[in-house]
Amino acid sequence: MGETGKGADESDDSDESNSNSDKKRKGSRPQFARAADCAWGLFEPQGGRSGRDRTLEPEGVRPGVPERASNGAARARPGIRTAAHADPPELQAWLRNTDGTTGYAGILADVQTVQYTDDHVWVSATGIPSYPIGPWPMNPNDATDQDYRVRIPRIPAEQTGAKTSTPLGRIGAFTNGVAIYNPLDAFSFQNRGVWNQNAVVNEAPSFDSCLGHAPPNGEYHHHQNPVCLYTASSPQHSPLVGFAFDGYPIYGAYGYANTDGTGGIKRIESSYRDRDIAHRQTLTDGTALAPADWGPPVGSNTPPEQPLGTYVEDFEYVSGLGDLDEFNGRFAVTPEYPAGTYAYYATTNSDGSSAYPYILGSEYRGIVDAANFAPGQVALDPGALTYTGPATGIPVLPSRGSFLICVLLLAGLGLARSTGTRKPRNVGS
Repeated sequence: MGETGKGADESDDSDESNSNSDKKRKGSRPQFARAADCAWGLFEPQGGRSGRDRTLEPEGVRPGVPERASNGAARARPGIRTAAHADPPELQAWLRNTDGTTGYAGILADVQTVQYTDDHVWVSATGIPSYPIGPWPMNPNDATDQDYRVRIPRIPAEQTGAKTSTPLGRIGAFTNGVAIYNPLDAFSFQNRGVWNQNAVVNEAPSFDSCLGHAPPNGEYHHHQNPVCLYTASSPQHSPLVGFAFDGYPIYGAYGYANTDGTGGIKRIESSYRDRDIAHRQTLTDGTALAPADWGPPVGSNTPPEQPLGTYVEDFEYVSGLGDLDEFNGRFAVTPEYPAGTYAYYATTNSDGSSAYPYILGSEYRGIVDAANFAPGQVALDPGALTYTGPATGIPVLPSRGSFLICVLLLAGLGLARSTGTRKPRNVGS
Protein backbone atom coordinates (compact mmCIF):
# COMPACT_ATOMS: atom_id res chain seq x y z
CA MET A 1 0.00 0.00 0.00
CA GLY A 2 1.91 3.03 -1.28
CA GLU A 3 5.04 4.01 0.57
CA THR A 4 3.91 2.44 3.84
CA GLY A 5 3.09 -1.04 2.56
CA LYS A 6 6.05 -2.81 4.15
CA GLY A 7 6.41 -0.72 7.29
CA ALA A 8 8.91 -2.29 9.67
CA ASP A 9 8.89 -5.57 7.72
CA GLU A 10 11.14 -4.90 4.77
CA SER A 11 10.30 -7.96 2.66
CA ASP A 12 8.48 -11.26 2.65
CA ASP A 13 11.82 -13.09 2.64
CA SER A 14 13.01 -11.29 5.76
CA ASP A 15 9.69 -12.04 7.45
CA GLU A 16 10.11 -15.76 6.76
CA SER A 17 13.70 -15.70 7.98
CA ASN A 18 12.74 -13.90 11.18
CA SER A 19 9.85 -16.31 11.69
CA ASN A 20 12.11 -19.38 11.34
CA SER A 21 14.66 -17.82 13.66
CA ASP A 22 11.93 -17.10 16.21
CA LYS A 23 10.71 -20.69 15.99
CA LYS A 24 14.21 -22.02 16.66
CA ARG A 25 14.56 -19.81 19.70
CA LYS A 26 11.15 -20.90 20.98
CA GLY A 27 11.90 -24.58 20.37
CA SER A 28 15.03 -24.45 22.52
CA ARG A 29 13.32 -22.89 25.53
CA PRO A 30 12.82 -24.87 28.73
CA GLN A 31 9.45 -26.59 29.07
CA PHE A 32 8.41 -24.56 32.10
CA ALA A 33 8.94 -21.31 30.19
CA ARG A 34 6.78 -22.47 27.30
CA ALA A 35 4.06 -23.62 29.69
CA ALA A 36 4.14 -20.30 31.48
CA ASP A 37 3.85 -18.42 28.18
CA CYS A 38 0.91 -20.60 27.23
CA ALA A 39 -0.91 -19.92 30.47
CA TRP A 40 -0.22 -16.19 30.28
CA GLY A 41 -1.42 -16.11 26.69
CA LEU A 42 -4.76 -17.54 27.77
CA PHE A 43 -5.42 -15.56 30.88
CA GLU A 44 -3.67 -12.21 30.41
CA PRO A 45 -5.96 -9.22 31.01
CA GLN A 46 -7.47 -7.05 28.30
CA GLY A 47 -4.67 -5.19 26.58
CA GLY A 48 -2.35 -8.21 26.30
CA ARG A 49 -1.71 -10.15 23.12
CA SER A 50 -4.52 -12.10 21.60
CA GLY A 51 -5.71 -13.91 18.48
CA ARG A 52 -3.59 -14.03 15.37
CA ASP A 53 -1.51 -11.03 16.50
CA ARG A 54 0.74 -12.97 18.90
CA THR A 55 3.95 -12.16 17.08
CA LEU A 56 7.53 -11.95 18.28
CA GLU A 57 9.24 -8.60 17.91
CA PRO A 58 12.11 -8.49 15.39
CA GLU A 59 15.57 -8.55 16.93
CA GLY A 60 16.81 -5.07 17.78
CA VAL A 61 13.40 -3.41 17.34
CA ARG A 62 11.81 -1.81 20.36
CA PRO A 63 8.07 -2.20 20.86
CA GLY A 64 6.03 1.00 20.78
CA VAL A 65 6.56 2.04 24.37
CA PRO A 66 5.74 5.56 25.60
CA GLU A 67 8.08 8.15 24.12
CA ARG A 68 10.86 9.51 26.29
CA ALA A 69 11.71 13.09 27.09
CA SER A 70 15.25 14.37 26.66
CA ASN A 71 16.06 13.36 30.23
CA GLY A 72 14.96 9.78 29.56
CA ALA A 73 11.80 9.93 31.66
CA ALA A 74 8.55 8.57 30.25
CA ARG A 75 6.40 11.32 28.78
CA ALA A 76 3.14 11.28 30.67
CA ARG A 77 0.11 12.18 28.58
CA PRO A 78 -3.20 12.92 30.25
CA GLY A 79 -5.09 9.66 30.67
CA ILE A 80 -2.37 7.48 29.11
CA ARG A 81 -0.54 4.77 31.01
CA THR A 82 3.24 5.05 31.12
CA ALA A 83 4.08 1.70 32.70
CA ALA A 84 6.77 -0.13 30.75
CA HIS A 85 4.44 -3.03 29.93
CA ALA A 86 1.54 -0.90 28.66
CA ASP A 87 1.80 0.67 25.22
CA PRO A 88 -0.34 3.80 24.67
CA PRO A 89 -3.86 2.86 23.53
CA GLU A 90 -3.65 5.01 20.39
CA LEU A 91 -0.87 2.68 19.22
CA GLN A 92 -1.85 -0.65 20.68
CA ALA A 93 -5.60 -0.69 20.03
CA TRP A 94 -5.42 -1.09 16.24
CA LEU A 95 -6.10 -4.54 14.77
CA ARG A 96 -2.89 -4.91 12.76
CA ASN A 97 -2.92 -7.59 10.10
CA THR A 98 0.39 -9.38 10.69
CA ASP A 99 -0.24 -12.54 8.68
CA GLY A 100 -1.83 -11.43 5.41
CA THR A 101 -5.41 -12.27 6.39
CA THR A 102 -7.88 -11.33 3.67
CA GLY A 103 -11.51 -10.29 3.91
CA TYR A 104 -14.22 -9.51 1.41
CA ALA A 105 -13.26 -10.16 -2.24
CA GLY A 106 -9.79 -11.36 -1.17
CA ILE A 107 -8.75 -7.87 -0.06
CA LEU A 108 -6.21 -7.54 2.76
CA ALA A 109 -8.18 -7.04 5.95
CA ASP A 110 -7.95 -4.71 8.92
CA VAL A 111 -5.00 -2.35 9.50
CA GLN A 112 -1.76 -2.79 7.56
CA THR A 113 0.58 -0.39 9.35
CA VAL A 114 0.57 1.94 12.36
CA GLN A 115 3.20 4.68 12.37
CA TYR A 116 3.76 7.47 14.85
CA THR A 117 5.61 10.51 16.10
CA ASP A 118 5.23 12.25 19.44
CA ASP A 119 2.16 14.10 18.18
CA HIS A 120 0.38 11.87 15.66
CA VAL A 121 -0.47 8.30 14.70
CA TRP A 122 -0.84 7.33 11.02
CA VAL A 123 -3.05 4.35 10.29
CA SER A 124 -2.97 2.65 6.89
CA ALA A 125 -5.82 0.33 5.99
CA THR A 126 -7.94 -1.04 3.18
CA GLY A 127 -11.21 -0.31 4.96
CA ILE A 128 -12.16 -4.00 4.73
CA PRO A 129 -12.67 -5.95 8.00
CA SER A 130 -11.59 -9.54 8.60
CA TYR A 131 -15.14 -10.63 9.46
CA PRO A 132 -17.59 -11.48 6.65
CA ILE A 133 -19.54 -8.57 5.17
CA GLY A 134 -22.34 -8.33 2.64
CA PRO A 135 -24.60 -8.91 0.85
CA TRP A 136 -26.22 -5.49 0.65
CA PRO A 137 -29.92 -5.72 -0.28
CA MET A 138 -31.25 -2.89 -2.41
CA ASN A 139 -27.73 -1.48 -2.80
CA PRO A 140 -25.90 -1.76 -6.13
CA ASN A 141 -22.59 -0.59 -4.65
CA ASP A 142 -19.73 -2.90 -3.76
CA ALA A 143 -17.04 -2.65 -1.06
CA THR A 144 -13.55 -2.03 -2.47
CA ASP A 145 -9.97 -1.51 -1.28
CA GLN A 146 -9.68 2.12 -0.14
CA ASP A 147 -5.91 2.05 0.40
CA TYR A 148 -6.15 5.01 2.75
CA ARG A 149 -4.00 6.51 5.48
CA VAL A 150 -5.37 8.76 8.22
CA ARG A 151 -3.63 10.83 10.88
CA ILE A 152 -4.89 10.78 14.47
CA PRO A 153 -3.76 13.38 17.05
CA ARG A 154 -2.08 11.68 20.01
CA ILE A 155 -2.82 14.49 22.46
CA PRO A 156 -6.42 15.56 21.75
CA ALA A 157 -7.66 18.91 22.99
CA GLU A 158 -11.08 20.52 23.16
CA GLN A 159 -11.89 23.02 20.42
CA THR A 160 -12.66 26.37 22.02
CA GLY A 161 -15.24 28.55 20.34
CA ALA A 162 -17.13 27.24 17.33
CA LYS A 163 -16.95 23.47 16.94
CA THR A 164 -16.24 21.55 13.73
CA SER A 165 -19.22 19.81 12.16
CA THR A 166 -18.90 16.14 11.34
CA PRO A 167 -19.03 16.10 7.52
CA LEU A 168 -20.35 13.53 5.09
CA GLY A 169 -17.88 10.73 4.54
CA ARG A 170 -15.23 9.45 6.92
CA ILE A 171 -15.21 11.13 10.37
CA GLY A 172 -13.06 8.57 12.19
CA ALA A 173 -11.83 5.00 11.98
CA PHE A 174 -12.68 1.83 13.85
CA THR A 175 -9.77 -0.18 15.20
CA ASN A 176 -9.99 -2.54 12.22
CA GLY A 177 -9.68 0.32 9.75
CA VAL A 178 -13.35 0.43 8.75
CA ALA A 179 -14.62 3.98 8.24
CA ILE A 180 -16.98 5.75 10.63
CA TYR A 181 -19.68 7.97 9.12
CA ASN A 182 -22.03 10.48 10.74
CA PRO A 183 -25.84 9.90 10.90
CA LEU A 184 -26.61 11.63 7.58
CA ASP A 185 -27.26 10.04 4.20
CA ALA A 186 -26.69 13.16 2.01
CA PHE A 187 -30.39 13.64 1.19
CA SER A 188 -32.97 16.02 2.58
CA PHE A 189 -36.70 16.63 2.22
CA GLN A 190 -37.28 18.25 -1.16
CA ASN A 191 -33.50 18.83 -1.35
CA ARG A 192 -33.80 22.01 0.74
CA GLY A 193 -31.20 21.00 3.36
CA VAL A 194 -33.55 21.69 6.28
CA TRP A 195 -34.91 18.25 7.16
CA ASN A 196 -31.89 15.99 6.62
CA GLN A 197 -32.43 12.27 6.31
CA ASN A 198 -31.24 9.89 9.00
CA ALA A 199 -29.08 7.24 7.32
CA VAL A 200 -29.70 4.62 10.00
CA VAL A 201 -33.44 4.78 9.26
CA ASN A 202 -33.57 5.58 5.55
CA GLU A 203 -30.70 3.34 4.43
CA ALA A 204 -31.52 0.43 6.75
CA PRO A 205 -32.64 -1.87 3.88
CA SER A 206 -29.14 -1.59 2.37
CA PHE A 207 -27.20 -2.65 5.49
CA ASP A 208 -25.64 -6.09 5.83
CA SER A 209 -25.88 -8.13 9.04
CA CYS A 210 -22.95 -6.14 10.46
CA LEU A 211 -24.94 -2.90 9.92
CA GLY A 212 -22.56 -1.61 7.28
CA HIS A 213 -22.67 -0.80 3.58
CA ALA A 214 -20.78 1.02 0.84
CA PRO A 215 -21.57 4.17 -1.19
CA PRO A 216 -20.65 4.52 -4.88
CA ASN A 217 -16.96 5.06 -4.02
CA GLY A 218 -16.83 1.58 -2.43
CA GLU A 219 -15.90 2.71 1.11
CA TYR A 220 -17.49 0.18 3.46
CA HIS A 221 -18.54 1.98 6.63
CA HIS A 222 -20.79 2.10 9.67
CA HIS A 223 -23.08 4.92 10.77
CA GLN A 224 -23.75 3.13 14.04
CA ASN A 225 -22.65 0.54 16.60
CA PRO A 226 -20.26 -1.93 14.86
CA VAL A 227 -21.97 -5.14 16.00
CA CYS A 228 -19.50 -7.49 14.27
CA LEU A 229 -16.39 -5.79 15.68
CA TYR A 230 -17.18 -6.64 19.30
CA THR A 231 -19.88 -8.14 21.49
CA ALA A 232 -21.76 -5.66 23.66
CA SER A 233 -22.19 -7.24 27.08
CA SER A 234 -23.37 -5.78 30.38
CA PRO A 235 -20.96 -7.78 32.58
CA GLN A 236 -17.90 -6.06 31.10
CA HIS A 237 -16.73 -2.67 29.91
CA SER A 238 -16.91 -2.45 26.13
CA PRO A 239 -13.57 -2.28 24.34
CA LEU A 240 -12.05 0.72 22.66
CA VAL A 241 -13.46 0.37 19.15
CA GLY A 242 -12.05 3.36 17.30
CA PHE A 243 -10.81 6.93 17.20
CA ALA A 244 -12.44 10.11 15.90
CA PHE A 245 -10.42 12.53 13.80
CA ASP A 246 -10.05 14.87 16.77
CA GLY A 247 -8.04 12.15 18.52
CA TYR A 248 -10.57 11.14 21.15
CA PRO A 249 -11.20 7.39 21.57
CA ILE A 250 -14.53 5.73 20.86
CA TYR A 251 -15.93 2.96 23.05
CA GLY A 252 -18.67 0.41 22.59
CA ALA A 253 -22.07 0.54 24.26
CA TYR A 254 -21.14 -0.39 27.86
CA GLY A 255 -18.99 1.44 30.38
CA TYR A 256 -18.58 2.19 34.05
CA ALA A 257 -21.73 3.45 35.73
CA ASN A 258 -19.82 6.30 37.35
CA THR A 259 -17.20 8.38 35.61
CA ASP A 260 -14.66 7.54 38.34
CA GLY A 261 -14.80 3.85 37.37
CA THR A 262 -17.09 2.71 40.18
CA GLY A 263 -20.69 1.48 40.28
CA GLY A 264 -20.36 -1.56 38.05
CA ILE A 265 -21.07 -1.74 34.32
CA LYS A 266 -24.07 -0.24 32.57
CA ARG A 267 -25.30 0.62 29.10
CA ILE A 268 -24.08 4.14 28.40
CA GLU A 269 -27.11 6.19 27.38
CA SER A 270 -27.42 8.98 24.85
CA SER A 271 -28.91 12.29 26.02
CA TYR A 272 -30.93 12.69 22.82
CA ARG A 273 -34.62 11.87 22.47
CA ASP A 274 -37.44 12.13 19.95
CA ARG A 275 -38.99 15.59 19.85
CA ASP A 276 -42.60 15.93 20.93
CA ILE A 277 -43.91 17.34 17.68
CA ALA A 278 -46.85 16.59 15.40
CA HIS A 279 -45.72 18.91 12.60
CA ARG A 280 -42.25 19.64 11.24
CA GLN A 281 -42.52 23.40 11.28
CA THR A 282 -39.85 24.36 13.84
CA LEU A 283 -36.23 23.46 14.41
CA THR A 284 -34.83 21.98 17.61
CA ASP A 285 -33.88 25.41 18.97
CA GLY A 286 -37.46 26.64 18.46
CA THR A 287 -36.84 28.55 15.25
CA ALA A 288 -40.10 28.85 13.29
CA LEU A 289 -39.66 27.88 9.66
CA ALA A 290 -41.15 29.46 6.59
CA PRO A 291 -43.84 27.23 5.05
CA ALA A 292 -41.52 26.41 2.15
CA ASP A 293 -39.15 24.78 4.66
CA TRP A 294 -41.72 22.74 6.53
CA GLY A 295 -41.13 19.03 6.58
CA PRO A 296 -43.65 16.24 6.01
CA PRO A 297 -46.22 15.70 8.77
CA VAL A 298 -45.32 13.34 11.58
CA GLY A 299 -47.18 10.06 11.53
CA SER A 300 -47.12 6.61 10.06
CA ASN A 301 -44.88 5.54 7.20
CA THR A 302 -47.65 6.32 4.73
CA PRO A 303 -46.83 9.30 2.48
CA PRO A 304 -46.92 12.15 2.99
CA GLU A 305 -46.48 11.26 6.67
CA GLN A 306 -43.08 10.17 7.98
CA PRO A 307 -42.43 8.75 11.48
CA LEU A 308 -40.21 10.48 14.01
CA GLY A 309 -36.58 9.58 13.46
CA THR A 310 -36.76 9.84 9.68
CA TYR A 311 -34.78 13.10 9.89
CA VAL A 312 -31.99 14.04 12.29
CA GLU A 313 -33.92 17.22 13.13
CA ASP A 314 -36.53 14.94 14.76
CA PHE A 315 -34.18 14.55 17.74
CA GLU A 316 -33.32 16.97 20.52
CA TYR A 317 -30.52 17.04 23.08
CA VAL A 318 -31.50 17.28 26.74
CA SER A 319 -28.60 17.88 29.13
CA GLY A 320 -28.52 15.26 31.86
CA LEU A 321 -31.10 13.01 30.21
CA GLY A 322 -28.52 10.28 29.72
CA ASP A 323 -24.83 9.78 30.45
CA LEU A 324 -23.36 11.75 27.56
CA ASP A 325 -23.02 15.32 26.34
CA GLU A 326 -24.19 16.81 23.05
CA PHE A 327 -21.16 15.32 21.25
CA ASN A 328 -22.13 11.83 22.52
CA GLY A 329 -19.17 11.60 24.86
CA ARG A 330 -18.03 12.12 28.44
CA PHE A 331 -14.86 12.30 30.53
CA ALA A 332 -14.49 9.03 32.44
CA VAL A 333 -12.14 6.32 33.63
CA THR A 334 -11.85 3.38 31.21
CA PRO A 335 -9.72 0.20 31.27
CA GLU A 336 -7.23 1.76 28.83
CA TYR A 337 -7.23 5.16 30.55
CA PRO A 338 -7.22 4.61 34.33
CA ALA A 339 -6.63 8.34 34.90
CA GLY A 340 -9.63 9.15 32.75
CA THR A 341 -10.15 10.45 29.22
CA TYR A 342 -12.80 12.13 27.17
CA ALA A 343 -14.34 9.51 24.88
CA TYR A 344 -17.28 9.03 22.54
CA TYR A 345 -19.57 5.99 22.81
CA ALA A 346 -21.50 3.87 20.29
CA THR A 347 -24.91 4.22 21.90
CA THR A 348 -27.72 1.68 21.86
CA ASN A 349 -31.25 1.33 23.20
CA SER A 350 -32.27 -1.23 25.81
CA ASP A 351 -33.24 -3.69 23.05
CA GLY A 352 -29.79 -3.42 21.47
CA SER A 353 -30.88 -1.25 18.54
CA SER A 354 -28.81 1.81 17.75
CA ALA A 355 -29.59 5.04 19.62
CA TYR A 356 -29.17 8.50 18.06
CA PRO A 357 -26.66 10.08 17.46
CA TYR A 358 -25.14 6.58 17.26
CA ILE A 359 -21.41 7.40 17.57
CA LEU A 360 -20.62 11.12 17.36
CA GLY A 361 -23.04 14.00 17.45
CA SER A 362 -23.29 16.59 14.69
CA GLU A 363 -20.03 18.18 15.85
CA TYR A 364 -16.64 17.10 17.15
CA ARG A 365 -15.68 18.09 20.67
CA GLY A 366 -11.98 18.38 19.89
CA ILE A 367 -9.61 20.06 17.45
CA VAL A 368 -9.96 18.13 14.21
CA ASP A 369 -7.20 17.11 11.82
CA ALA A 370 -9.01 18.18 8.65
CA ALA A 371 -6.40 16.52 6.40
CA ASN A 372 -8.34 13.30 6.98
CA PHE A 373 -11.36 14.60 5.10
CA ALA A 374 -9.57 14.42 1.76
CA PRO A 375 -9.53 11.05 -0.05
CA GLY A 376 -6.38 8.98 -0.28
CA GLN A 377 -3.38 9.05 2.04
CA VAL A 378 -2.47 11.76 4.51
CA ALA A 379 1.21 12.68 4.18
CA LEU A 380 3.55 10.84 6.54
CA ASP A 381 6.16 12.77 8.53
CA PRO A 382 9.70 11.71 7.52
CA GLY A 383 10.65 10.88 11.11
CA ALA A 384 7.62 8.67 11.82
CA LEU A 385 8.37 5.27 13.37
CA THR A 386 6.53 2.04 12.63
CA TYR A 387 4.78 0.54 15.63
CA THR A 388 5.79 -3.09 16.18
CA GLY A 389 4.49 -3.68 19.70
CA PRO A 390 1.76 -6.05 20.82
CA ALA A 391 -1.03 -6.01 18.25
CA THR A 392 -4.06 -6.70 20.37
CA GLY A 393 -7.16 -4.84 19.30
CA ILE A 394 -10.33 -6.53 20.52
CA PRO A 395 -9.47 -9.34 22.99
CA VAL A 396 -10.10 -12.90 21.78
CA LEU A 397 -11.10 -15.56 24.30
CA PRO A 398 -9.07 -18.80 24.24
CA SER A 399 -10.53 -21.81 22.52
CA ARG A 400 -11.12 -25.00 24.45
CA GLY A 401 -8.41 -26.65 22.38
CA SER A 402 -5.86 -24.02 23.40
CA PHE A 403 -6.91 -24.38 27.00
CA LEU A 404 -6.40 -28.17 26.92
CA ILE A 405 -2.97 -27.78 25.34
CA CYS A 406 -1.89 -25.51 28.16
CA VAL A 407 -3.32 -27.87 30.77
CA LEU A 408 -1.37 -30.77 29.25
CA LEU A 409 1.81 -28.71 29.16
CA LEU A 410 1.45 -27.72 32.79
CA ALA A 411 0.49 -31.25 33.83
CA GLY A 412 3.44 -32.70 31.95
CA LEU A 413 5.73 -30.24 33.66
CA GLY A 414 4.43 -31.30 37.06
CA LEU A 415 4.81 -35.00 36.24
CA ALA A 416 8.34 -34.49 34.97
CA ARG A 417 9.34 -32.75 38.17
CA SER A 418 7.69 -35.33 40.43
CA THR A 419 9.30 -38.35 38.68
CA GLY A 420 12.65 -36.75 38.02
CA THR A 421 12.37 -37.39 34.27
CA ARG A 422 13.56 -34.78 31.83
CA LYS A 423 11.99 -33.74 28.55
CA PRO A 424 14.05 -33.19 25.39
CA ARG A 425 14.93 -29.52 25.15
CA ASN A 426 14.55 -29.11 21.38
CA VAL A 427 10.93 -30.22 20.90
CA GLY A 428 8.83 -27.86 18.79
CA SER A 429 5.86 -26.24 20.48
